[in-house]
Amino acid sequence: MRAVGFAVDWEKAGRAESDAAALVRARPGIHRLISSVDGDAAVAVTGGAGADLATVSEAQLLIAFEGRLDDSHELSRSLALDPDASPGRAVGEAYLRWGPSLARRLRGDYAFVIWDGRVRQVIAGRDPFGLRPLHYASVGHRLWIASDVDQFLGAGFPHREPDDQMVVEFLTRDLRALERSFFKDVARVPPGHVLISTESRQATSDYRDVPAEELRFSSTAECHEALRARFFTAVERRLSRHNGSVVLLSGGVDSTAIACVADELLRQRPTAFAPVVGASARHPGLPCDETSYIEAVARHVAFPVIAWNGAAPDGSEFREALLAAPGARVVMSGGTDGQVSIARSHNARVLLDGTAGDQLGVPLGSETDELSAGDWWRRTRAVFGRDFSGRTAFRWAAGVMLPIEVRRVLRSVRAGLSPWRPPSWLGRDLSFRPRGDEAAADPREFLGTARKMRWETMKGPMLAAAIDLQQRHATHADLEIALPFLDWDLVSFVLAVPSRYWPARGWLARFHREALRRDLPREVYERRSKAEFTSAVVNRVRCGLSNIRDLCHGSRWEAARFVAQIDARRLVDDFATGSTPSFITAYYVWSIASLEAWLRRVLDYPTGQDRGD
Repeated sequence: MRAVGFAVDWEKAGRAESDAAALVRARPGIHRLISSVDGDAAVAVTGGAGADLATVSEAQLLIAFEGRLDDSHELSRSLALDPDASPGRAVGEAYLRWGPSLARRLRGDYAFVIWDGRVRQVIAGRDPFGLRPLHYASVGHRLWIASDVDQFLGAGFPHREPDDQMVVEFLTRDLRALERSFFKDVARVPPGHVLISTESRQATSDYRDVPAEELRFSSTAECHEALRARFFTAVERRLSRHNGSVVLLSGGVDSTAIACVADELLRQRPTAFAPVVGASARHPGLPCDETSYIEAVARHVAFPVIAWNGAAPDGSEFREALLAAPGARVVMSGGTDGQVSIARSHNARVLLDGTAGDQLGVPLGSETDELSAGDWWRRTRAVFGRDFSGRTAFRWAAGVMLPIEVRRVLRSVRAGLSPWRPPSWLGRDLSFRPRGDEAAADPREFLGTARKMRWETMKGPMLAAAIDLQQRHATHADLEIALPFLDWDLVSFVLAVPSRYWPARGWLARFHREALRRDLPREVYERRSKAEFTSAVVNRVRCGLSNIRDLCHGSRWEAARFVAQIDARRLVDDFATGSTPSFITAYYVWSIASLEAWLRRVLDYPTGQDRGD
């Protein structure tokens, strides 16, 4: 279970080494630690491959690195390093060459911490979409940085007071925070950001650059081939060379694309990768069951696809809550984690998942860009064909092609007239951030509305929260989550493709569906449906009712600040007696029970001193 730990003692009181060691002590694996010469800073890691420590003595640098660097040989070449230089050493040399902007030059999924003893400065960064977590806490004259929140609790450092805003966002499924954790005294380094900290100041900044120029192609076919090549590279980077890989296959176009490209890569270079296996949750008897599509993919690929029953959750999420966040014990929609046992039985360490395929591949705002470019005729004919009336064209232009910014203004007006109200069961003494209080406008220059919309969805808190959940679940199982659709080179390419090469907007239209057409099974390429997992979520809560009742009807109730116990019981009873509960009703019951289970786990968890460390 890989993790980094860092500590600095600005007063040089000799506490940094013991603090850094405490941050990784609770994680299993091989622990390594390096301290600065004068003892004011120390870095530590735990785990095997992918966790690295390095020093650059002449520059007084300490470096901790966790994750994976792509194109590491090219990076080493540009830095005049040995091709087999460790990731930590490469990151250290990159910092000496480019300073805090080094993250712009890195490719991969990573987190790093650098101590620059020359100026007594800390630089910590995460990959563009936060596949590797990084948190920090500062009290008095001490700063601690760790991969995840449970490391702070294990070391006994921060107070255990929950962050009200994060809890409210979780309970209401209105996730917006990128810098908060579920603990008031612990912050997150947001995805795609670097933290720079000195004794007198602390700030984070976004290092991600979006394309400034559009790509040019001679035809749509050429554009598709270029996208296909980049997607193959994205999958290749994430397939394990040493341990096995598991492709999480749902039957949708996104996960199917990963499975089929992985299969083609294995056919082309059978000895270059460790074995691959597919893993699919099936939901027999539920409307969201995707068995027919999963079986079509299984016939198409050469590697085995193993199924498990995703409609039979065991309630472990309520009995074994993780410390870092409520509801993080099980990541799958059905509340089961059969992929973990499949991975272990096949000696696999990497889980490839299709998350972010929607955000990357949906044709957002293309019509507006084409109107701006005077290309409305091509789009209109693409949607309606050659024969369409003037009235039809006018209605389409006035409705579908209404400028996105105008729509946004109208939504803001409606939100002002009908302000968001918290659910009636939410605690009244909490302070609420009203809906619409969004982050500051993005200062970047975008190549049109479509690119700006796509970027906003990809860097937003909903996707970041989903990635955090997947990452925590994988780490808890000593596995690694890998998301090819979030490969930075692939994302940059897509953000630079002109709208005229995108498919017309339509139900489940996807850029990569067309680019990977010849790689996909016909059944998946031609499908225009998408599984809706409300039935799986409702089933998940129904199967967990016994555990949920135990939590909500017991004599102990730690969630009183957020939800009155009598209201929690009423919600559970209403859900249990309802014939067709809605998704949000099921979510409310699940989130409240998950919060209570998490609070008990946090409050009952011994500190380092309690354990006698």
